[in-house]
Amino acid sequence: MLIAAYSRTLQQALLLSFFGLFPVMFLSGTLTPVEAMPDVLQALSRLSPLRYYMDIIIGVFLKGVGWRDLWDESLCLIAIAIPMLILSLGIFRRRLQ
Repeated sequence: MLIAAYSRTLQQALLLSFFGLFPVMFLSGTLTPVEAMPDVLQALSRLSPLRYYMDIIIGVFLKGVGWRDLWDESLCLIAIAIPMLILSLGIFRRRLQ
């Protein structure tokens, strides 16, 4: 939503999301385990919402754990989503004026 609110055209949104997609994927732990990354990249991976989403998906589908065990990851996703949503709404409201 943040990229869509910021960009003026669909092509611009696609290009911006393309450049943001690869760092998010690499830092999420889907391609390389987070534990195998250097300490700096491990700290940066905490900013990636895909990391927490993958932890939830793997926990539910592969490990069979419940939401009680995945509460921390859910809170981290919410903590990332709320500022992004507020920022997106602010940009969108300014654009409408």
